[in-house]
Amino acid sequence: MTDPVYIEDIIGQVVASTSNDILTTIQQNELAARGATNIMGIDYQFGPGNELVSTLAQMDKDPTLRFYKYPLVWLVTDITEKRGITNGIIVGESLQLYFIHQTDKNYKAKDRLAKVFKPVLEPLYYAFMDEIASHPLVNNGGLPDLIKHQKTRRYYAGSAANQKNLLNDFVDAIDVSNLSLLINYQLCLTAKNI
Repeated sequence: MTDPVYIEDIIGQVVASTSNDILTTIQQNELAARGATNIMGIDYQFGPGNELVSTLAQMDKDPTLRFYKYPLVWLVTDITEKRGITNGIIVGESLQLYFIHQTDKNYKAKDRLAKVFKPVLEPLYYAFMDEIASHPLVNNGGLPDLIKHQKTRRYYAGSAANQKNLLNDFVDAIDVSNLSLLINYQLCLTAKNI
């Protein structure tokens, strides 16, 4: 019998590895771009949008946790796994991730690009893609460029005038949609049998 493989756990492992690699860099980048930084770590959440909004509101009430909300990598659920295509491979089909960071409500688009996207969100996205490409269970060829997905910069992603607000906070985001991961679950079986 095959043990289950959880895409939620794989993404969590990748976020943890990414944080180890990029945290100091994005702290320094934000400090240079904005004159200050509140980045204490990279948060990872998965679930539906209403649950994320509730979780972030709970974090706001804690004087320590409120500084760990952003930057945030959010894996949107529900998750579809395509099976039966190739022996030992699960395809994580049409996955959606958001890389989210706080912004200033008065920033114009050019400020958001210079003070949020370039110093924090873009480096986080690229570091994440490098890490996921090298994850031992991800079988997409080992190169980030071979991982199929769409990437959209979402200016004013929260608490602003547009109709697609993600959250109740002022945030900008990179939306990674239609992410397709080939998960080699036979590696789990081989490791378990050793």
